[in-house]
Amino acid sequence: MAIKVWTPETGFTRKTQPVVTQPPVTEKPKPKSKSKPPPAQPSKPKRPKPSALKRQREYWEKCNRLTPDDYTIADQYLVKQVKTQTPMVFLGYGMTYPCTVTKLWRYDIDLNIDGRWKRIHKLALAAHYKQSDASAVESLLSFDASLMREKPAWKLSEREAVNVDALDKGAVVSLTLRTGHRLEGVVRWFTADDIGLTCDGVKVLMFRHAIANCQPLC
Repeated sequence: MAIKVWTPETGFTRKTQPVVTQPPVTEKPKPKSKSKPPPAQPSKPKRPKPSALKRQREYWEKCNRLTPDDYTIADQYLVKQVKTQTPMVFLGYGMTYPCTVTKLWRYDIDLNIDGRWKRIHKLALAAHYKQSDASAVESLLSFDASLMREKPAWKLSEREAVNVDALDKGAVVSLTLRTGHRLEGVVRWFTADDIGLTCDGVKVLMFRHAIANCQPLC
């Protein structure tokens, strides 16, 4: 490249300017990393979320499960009948279920009625006894349709007092059920949910929620 330069002696002269070339810049190679990249793994399939019905069933089983630590006298009796598959009779509201017990839950009972599985809530049942004692129990049961669905005529404190007194004295009591049945017997034991009666040597278990009235006879 020529550049004009002025001087008093020569005037304008052309002076070439040396072209400065820069050395090419070479990039240094990057050091290789010692750690190897992890091998590509196949993505795991997403686990499908359980349906609402399945989650509801699991929650129901969790709340309704009955463990041996929770067994009462009545539960132990029914668990024994489950193991031996003893034919039983369950008395309900206008219904009688001749069956065998397949599984016991906290608030429900699984029954095998004529080869068909049926789950019944305990609130729909009033009493139960063995089929071998059915004829003796039916002869002792009296029925009055006007007493069906009758509300309990006592308070909880009065009921406890009657049961404790009858259990201590071994007295005979008359129990009126909300199914319209009445039965007399000796209180063998009672819990917060059940009462065990002995009626002429026959064992009958009753649910407390189904008892409308209890009167001692002696």
